[in-house]
Amino acid sequence: MNSQDIIVGVDFSEASKAAIKEAGHIATLRGSWLNIVHIIEVEFFEREVDEKFITTEKLMKQAETALSKFTLEALDSPHPSMRFFVCIGHPYEELMNQATSLKCDLLVLGSYGNRGKADRVGTTATRFVRQAPLPVLLVREGQRSPYHDIVACCDFSDTSQRALEYAAEMASVHGARLHLLHVHVICPNPYAMAYGNIPMLLDDHQDEQIIKLNQKFEEVMSTVQEKYSGLNTKVTTLKGSSADLGIYDYLKEVNADLAILGTRGRTGLKKLLLGTTAEHVIHKCPCSVLAVKPEGFH
Repeated sequence: MNSQDIIVGVDFSEASKAAIKEAGHIATLRGSWLNIVHIIEVEFFEREVDEKFITTEKLMKQAETALSKFTLEALDSPHPSMRFFVCIGHPYEELMNQATSLKCDLLVLGSYGNRGKADRVGTTATRFVRQAPLPVLLVREGQRSPYHDIVACCDFSDTSQRALEYAAEMASVHGARLHLLHVHVICPNPYAMAYGNIPMLLDDHQDEQIIKLNQKFEEVMSTVQEKYSGLNTKVTTLKGSSADLGIYDYLKEVNADLAILGTRGRTGLKKLLLGTTAEHVIHKCPCSVLAVKPEGFH
């Protein structure tokens, strides 16, 4: 990340209040503008607004007043560089237009909306994670700030390297411990059952793979530590049958505040904008999650 501006999408849910609070904290640490945006959905506008009883201008003013009040309730103290925007239209298109015109490099949203459930990412938030060209931070209701434990999920793809760089900056500005995690998925031999009692993989072969992975970690971390000296880091390689379950269990184990991961891994399946692992982690994640896009994603 750099010192460009932050944009927050607000739908007046408790989760979006948590998003404002976290975005304000990050904006203060980064010294950037905090842009608070609410979209009046066009379907609501066309159904409810009658110029004889409530004009468009009056509706916009009421929404701006409500947005300002809601934001100030969410923040511990007003951010010195804060702007409010109210638009009429479709949430994704309007929020992306605002992000582009304001040259924002981070979008912050509540992990579920005012019609969602607290234990699952909402459909609107999922669309932003899938399609938005900038990193998307989904904040869970009740998120504590500043962060204490940040987990960067690594599969050694170019995108996970970008995710690590974001994680290093976040850990640096928050003074958080940075966990670098890779889950080594053990794939059983499909013929093992037919052959009889044969181990999935020989233990010594597994150990060799783990050693090689740890060497890769050292190479990855060396470049990051040169830029962000003094980071408190922990490198962990786990073995398991599923990357997403391994990540989830680790996040719970260390009581992570934030998980950071790339939205497309090494599979190369272009139609899967998230990738299977990222999709599962984002929906199950017990903490806030920052989804980082591949370079050039649009």
